[in-house]
Amino acid sequence: MKKIILILISISIVSMLLFFVLISSQGYEIPKKDQHLEIPYFPKISDSVNFSNRVLDSMYILNYSTNGKTIFLNYTKTDWNDEVKFIAILNQSFKNIFFREIRNKDHFVIDSTTQSLYLINRDSTDIISNIEIIDLEKGKLKNVKKIDEKTYRSNKSELMLFKHSTNASNDTDLLFFKNLRDDFFFLEGEQANKIAKTLILTENYNFDSGVTIKIGGDSGIKHQNINLLGYIVTNNKLSSFSGFGTPSSSYTEENEREKRYLQNEGYPSDKGWFDKSRIYYFKMRLKSAEVKFKTDSYFYSDVYFEQLNTPKSDKDSLFYISKNRVYKFFKLY
Repeated sequence: MKKIILILISISIVSMLLFFVLISSQGYEIPKKDQHLEIPYFPKISDSVNFSNRVLDSMYILNYSTNGKTIFLNYTKTDWNDEVKFIAILNQSFKNIFFREIRNKDHFVIDSTTQSLYLINRDSTDIISNIEIIDLEKGKLKNVKKIDEKTYRSNKSELMLFKHSTNASNDTDLLFFKNLRDDFFFLEGEQANKIAKTLILTENYNFDSGVTIKIGGDSGIKHQNINLLGYIVTNNKLSSFSGFGTPSSSYTEENEREKRYLQNEGYPSDKGWFDKSRIYYFKMRLKSAEVKFKTDSYFYSDVYFEQLNTPKSDKDSLFYISKNRVYKFFKLY
């Protein structure tokens, strides 16, 4: 009898070990308790006696970019649905060097090569009425004159192509030219497409129409002053297995998902049978002075912290974006 009991106990132990190995291979992690109760949850920070971390104004950020010298913001006062939108170019101290209210029919494109902002205004019939080019580093504005095919052909010996908007089907809806006097001109629509067929259009002169969606853990997010210290798993829950694909999931979608997993520093730990609850610990600093905070979400979420400037001293402020809001972190004096 004792021998049978020992065999059963051994089988149970081996089965449990094999089960643990199996679920561990599928992403299960032993839950831990928060060992840093003294660190507050974002947007609160440690050492709030000497530092402040607050939402700046009521801006809801739709688009943004930085170039190390200036900051570009496209925002509303409430949320995505707000009809009144604004664009602004700011310096490292967050002071406006260019500001404009834009309408729903207005459109803008950033040319990262020349660090220029193209602001395109359309009338009620959706025809381009005006185009302005704004220098993203200095905020200087240059008007672009609209011309037609006849004017182009009369002056083409003086005109140099410097930008075009051409889609994947090789249809061109905008051509930009300049002359030796640094005057700027544009052609649009069918006339632009017709002229484009007579020109050599290189891809480096084309606008980049791609949309980049950032999520927590992406390597392209600027966060040299806001760093992840570590994280713990607090709970494991069986997932819905949606990550394994369904009959309606395309091969391309699965490839893109796998590619994103490999590019992102945190995604591999989310692969498997389990959805995990975590606590993430962060350190945020100015030049050398620093504070800490924690969050429940980061990897594979819209919770990330991307800085817009780089403080040169502890007297400077750090401006950064999190969940469509601009935050200002600074030392109190």
